[in-house]
Order: sequence, then C-alpha cells, then structure tokens
Amino acid sequence: MLSLHGGSLQRREALDEMDEKWRNSWTADDLSTPPSRPFELKWRNRTSFERQRMVEDGLLVHRNDGTWELTPAGWAELDETRAQRQAVVDREQERRERLWSQLVRAGGPAEIPADLVRATGMYRGYRGVFADLEVTRSEAFPSGIALTVLDLGGRYANERAADGILYRFPATETPGRDRSEIASIRAAYEAGVTVFVMTTGAGGSRTVHRSFVEDMDYASGLALLTFSGRSRTAIPPPPDAPFSLVEETPAEAVWARRRARPNQARFAFSVLKRYGTRCAVCDLSVAVAIQAAHLRSKARGGRDDPRNGLPLCANHHAMFDRNLWSITPVGGIVTGEIRSQTLGITRTDLSHLPAQPHEDALSDTWQQWAKAHPTGSAQ
Repeated sequence: MLSLHGGSLQRREALDEMDEKWRNSWTADDLSTPPSRPFELKWRNRTSFERQRMVEDGLLVHRNDGTWELTPAGWAELDETRAQRQAVVDREQERRERLWSQLVRAGGPAEIPADLVRATGMYRGYRGVFADLEVTRSEAFPSGIALTVLDLGGRYANERAADGILYRFPATETPGRDRSEIASIRAAYEAGVTVFVMTTGAGGSRTVHRSFVEDMDYASGLALLTFSGRSRTAIPPPPDAPFSLVEETPAEAVWARRRARPNQARFAFSVLKRYGTRCAVCDLSVAVAIQAAHLRSKARGGRDDPRNGLPLCANHHAMFDRNLWSITPVGGIVTGEIRSQTLGITRTDLSHLPAQPHEDALSDTWQQWAKAHPTGSAQ
C-alpha cells in the first residue's frame, strides 16, 4: 500500500485505505474496542503495534509526525515479497491448467459425472466456493485462492448467461466461512488466475467452465466470472467512457436453457454495481427477482452499457417492456391507464438512485412511450 504512494503515507490515510480494501473481512472482534483505548477499533490499534514492530525491524522509518515511510530495507523486503507472491501465482496457474487438461482427457468439460470432477481434484465437498486450502493457502493468501465455484442454479440466486455468471456473495448462518469464501474469490481476482465454474445438467451431470473473475463489487455483493481465456485480460470500460446507445453490430442471440446474449452477465453486473440491487421503482430487493433491464431493448440494438439500463424486479421489467409504465427524459415515472398503485410502483422518479441513466437512453425510452400512447395519457 505504501509503495503505491511513493513509499510513505500519513497514518490516518494508511488506515483508511486498509479499511476500504478489507472492511468486509473484519471480524466482530476486529471491530470492537479495547478497554485501554475505547476510541479506536482493535484492528487499527493492532496495525499500529505491527507498524512499530516494522520500525524495530528496520523496515519503516522511525518518525514521530504520524508518517509511515518505507526504508531501503523495507523496499527490498517488498520486492522480495512481490516476487514470492508472483511465484505462488505462477505455480498455481500452471497447476490449474494441468487440472483442466486432465478433465478434458477424462471426457470433459461438458456433461460429465460429478464424481469425475472430484477425481480430478477440482472440487470437494458441498460449499459454494472451493479454494483447496491445503494447496492454495499461504502467507500471501491466508484464505486461499478460489479454485472452483459451484453454481447449481437456485440456491444462491446467481445469474447465469452464455458468457459467465453473476455470483452473489454467500450470506449464510456461518459468516466466518462466508468471509473466507469471499476473500478467496478476491484472491483469485487480484492474482488473475483461472477459476472453474461448475454447473449442473441433466441427470445430475456437471459441466465445468474455465473462467476468470473479471470484477467484484462489495457494495452490491457481486462478483462477475467470465467464461473465457486462461486468466484475466479484459478490462471493463471506465464509467465515463463515451456513450453510444445503439450497438454498431447487433449481438447475435444465443439460446440455452433460456435466451441468453453475449455480455449478459457483464451487463447485469455493471447495472447492479451502478444503481444498487433494489428495483428502481418499487424497492424490492429479493435477489432472485432483480433483473438488469435495458432501456433501449436489445431487439432494437440497445447497447450493453449500464447507462442504458436499470435494476428492475421481474414484474416491473415485464410491465416496462409492455409499455405499462415508462420514464420521462428527466427521470420521472409515468403510467398509462393503469395507475401506479395498481402496478405496484412506489416511486415517482429515479432521483433516489446513486446514479442516473444516460440522457440519450431516457430520451429514447420516452419516444417509445409516446409512440405507444399517442393520446399522451399519463399519470
């Protein structure tokens, strides 16, 4: 962390950055306060003690002005730690490629017996995330590195598409285990290694997808796992990238168990990350019912850009597609002959959202509404 700021940082800034990065990993004890210092959380207090140990070891400069600064020995230690970490990552990536080759030689990766997947060592047990701790846990990755994510369709309300899955962070009665699973996914994300996603098929068969963790968002409790490549190479476009409402070449639809489109999982992730995981017009937050809706539809060439989308529950998504309600160019909610109360719409506009759709998407939505309601009836 200090290396990202030229080797030094104020104590408060350093602790704030640590909290930003690991706030979802703190235990109840970490977030309590010691009797001797009731004004400071334990993890912050322990970090200060660890900083003092590093000063005594010659890794940090002894300063009394609240600045944490690396010494030449500290820089050298950092370089060695990075090299060791990269060696761990390289070995693990090579191991995962061997596991994949073994699975393919055994008849995989599609529609194979579950026992065959276990025989390769890709998965054991019944947890949603298998990190193979005996192999992947190290000082650099104390919670291990996620190896296989189990997506059997239903229990964790994941969104599966042809190109990946939208994985929802576990929230069970064992929060310690949940935090460990999330930390192992983050480790796979930061390391950029292959992660296997195992899905179910006919007769209890399994299909394994070679994927990588493209992005994570703690606020919405989501990770995007993309089915492609050996390791992470794709970089999501920045949120302020130039906006284009219409795809240059409409994406070809792909049919699986249900209709899926290229980039569907990525679009869903980016929409929920941008706007949150509640329905934009009724505040329903049941994960399995929330969908990423296009404002300009894919049928009309609408782009998979989160600024062309909103999170809607399944009911209000269907009603929107059928022009029972719409959005004005300034974000107001309008309905036709059926009143908002009857449709279950509890919002009058989109001002409560942390971000707004692009003005071009709202304008296009309003134009479609006007075509469907030439008399201009709206409530």
